[in-house]
Amino acid sequence: MVLGFVKSAGRAYYRAKGYFPATIRGNDFKLDPYHFAFWSAASQERWEPSTFDVITKYLSPEATYIDIGAWIGPTVLHAAKQCKQVYCFEPDPTALRFLNWNLDLNELHNVHALGVAVAAEAGLLKMATFGDNPGDSKTSLLQNEAQYFVHVLAITWADFIQKAQPENVSLIKIDTEGAEFDLIPTMREYLEDNRPALFLSTHAPYLDESKRMDAMAALLDALSFYPNIYDEFLKPIGRDEFLSRKASEEFGTYLFADD
Repeated sequence: MVLGFVKSAGRAYYRAKGYFPATIRGNDFKLDPYHFAFWSAASQERWEPSTFDVITKYLSPEATYIDIGAWIGPTVLHAAKQCKQVYCFEPDPTALRFLNWNLDLNELHNVHALGVAVAAEAGLLKMATFGDNPGDSKTSLLQNEAQYFVHVLAITWADFIQKAQPENVSLIKIDTEGAEFDLIPTMREYLEDNRPALFLSTHAPYLDESKRMDAMAALLDALSFYPNIYDEFLKPIGRDEFLSRKASEEFGTYLFADD
C-alpha cells in the first residue's frame, strides 16, 4: 500500500512538473512523465543495457542511425547524442505522441521522426497491440484481426531510401513485433551493398507455430552475407543456434555485423 502511494505521488508530481528528469549513459534528459517508471529503469541500466552498448559502439559523430520501431524513444534519444542524424519510424499514434514529446522536451533537431510503418508493401494497413493498451510497445501489423485497431500508413524501404537518401548509415535497429519476417527480405540488396550493423528483434511466437522455424530460416537466408551474429548479450552465436527450435519459440534480439 505504501509503495502504491509513493508511485501515485511520484506520478502526480512529475506530471505537474511537466517532465521526468533522468540521466541515460551520461546524458541528461527531460522525459515524458507518463512513463517515469520506465525512464527510471532505463537510467539505472535496468532496461536493455546491451542495446545502449550497441548504439554507442556503432555510432560516431558523422554517422546516421535508423530506428524502425522506435516506440517512445529510448534508443532514439541516446543515438541522437552519438551521431549526426537519426531517422526513426513509429506508426502507433499513441507511442508517436510520446516520442515527439520527448524529442521536443530535449530539443533534438537532428532526429527525423516519421509516423509511418516500414513494410514489405506500401499502403494503408491495420495494426493493433498484442498487449493491453495502445502505445505499449507491442503494436504489430500482424495483429490486424483484433477488435480494436488503427489504420496506419506504410512505406517500403526502397521508397524511404530513394526519397531520404540517408548517408553513412552505420546502424539500423528493427523492432517491429513480427513484421520483420516480411520486411527484411525487401531490404537485402541495400543491407548487402552498404553493410550497416543490424540490431534485430525477432518475434516468432507471434506467428503460427507451424511457420516459425521456416520464418527464422528465411530471415537468416536474407541476411546470410553477414559473417557474424551475436545474441542479446553480444556473445557470438552460430547459425545453428539462430535456427534452433528454442530461438523460434522465444522473442530474440540479435546483432548482425561484419566485425
